[in-house]
Amino acid sequence: IASCLVGSEMCIRDSACKIDGEQQASLSGKKVLIAYFSWSGNTKAAAEKIQGLTGGDIYRIEAADPYPGEYDATTDRAKQEQKDNARPAIAGKADLSKYDVIMVGYPIWWYQEPMIIDTFLESGDFSGKTIVPFCTSGGSSIDKSIEHMKTVVKGASFAQGFRYDGNDKEMNQWLNSLGLLKK
Repeated sequence: IASCLVGSEMCIRDSACKIDGEQQASLSGKKVLIAYFSWSGNTKAAAEKIQGLTGGDIYRIEAADPYPGEYDATTDRAKQEQKDNARPAIAGKADLSKYDVIMVGYPIWWYQEPMIIDTFLESGDFSGKTIVPFCTSGGSSIDKSIEHMKTVVKGASFAQGFRYDGNDKEMNQWLNSLGLLKK
């Protein structure tokens, strides 16, 4: 469980970027928002690296009732939120209207995104936008979380996500395959 909550890894399944299984046009020149939730700081670090490489704006998704700093209390709360299919309230709201691409970052908790990510996805208008998921995980795949996120958000397409483990070369390759590296 510890590695699922606070670890980090990345995988790239193929070098071509795909949206919902189809080859996509480059996302180059699109206005990008990097929205992330981080408990331990790993996802925050990944989001900040992505911001530096893409030039996108950054938005931290924060719980209105902050998660405890203590590991066991956080895991207890996160497990209960998943069990209850809860939607923890978010402090503040991002203005998505000026963005074409929303990169959504999160840790993998028990094989899926934290429930606060679902709150974020359900609270905004993603119509016509491209969602680019990224996660930090000690070993769990990003795939199950993406499958679930596609059932939560309406009107958006999804680009290939990735799992980050600190390998900056792979991060660069992934962002380049999406056309998101700043020139």
